[in-house]
Amino acid sequence: MRPAWREQELAEEREDRARLGERFRSGEFVGAAREALALGLADEIALQIYAMWSTGDLQGEALQDALQPAWVYNKSPVGAIDQRAWVRLFKACGPFTKSSEVKGVDPAFEHLTEIPTEPFTIWRGSWLGSEGRGMSWSSHRPVAADFADLAALRGVAGLWEAKIRPAAVLALFNDEYQTEVVVNPDYLRRKRVLIEKVPAKR
Repeated sequence: MRPAWREQELAEEREDRARLGERFRSGEFVGAAREALALGLADEIALQIYAMWSTGDLQGEALQDALQPAWVYNKSPVGAIDQRAWVRLFKACGPFTKSSEVKGVDPAFEHLTEIPTEPFTIWRGSWLGSEGRGMSWSSHRPVAADFADLAALRGVAGLWEAKIRPAAVLALFNDEYQTEVVVNPDYLRRKRVLIEKVPAKR
């Protein structure tokens, strides 16, 4: 039998999930995703998207509008749904580009506002054991290097580079910091090159 405080916690979480679901289904994609992140329920948004897409209730530009905040406002998007599910969602409405509201971008981090038409280079920073696997990359090496430094707080990290074809791009997400390149992982096999190891900082 659960203690009363735990029952209360679970009841509040159910209420939060229900509210988030209502906000999301009403089209408040950004607000719902931000609130879900703050509540530690970011995976709930991914589940909502996949369920609505599966039943045909979320398609086209509306699906694009939902995917951008669901991906950006989740510290680990590949949690509630796996990479294959994310790829299906992105391919159903992409490739596409979306920009958050920005106040100004450093010229050194100029955005990619169109899907490139020629092969281009992307970077990813992560813990060394990941071998650079992942869908989230950056068009800017310094940004990826920052992520490698963050990963090094937990152990040895790495900075990877890959030259990809435009067909590999699922989406481009722009903010004040960078252009995030969401990549179909099927196109990254044998493309990832470890260019720098970052020593553990703990």
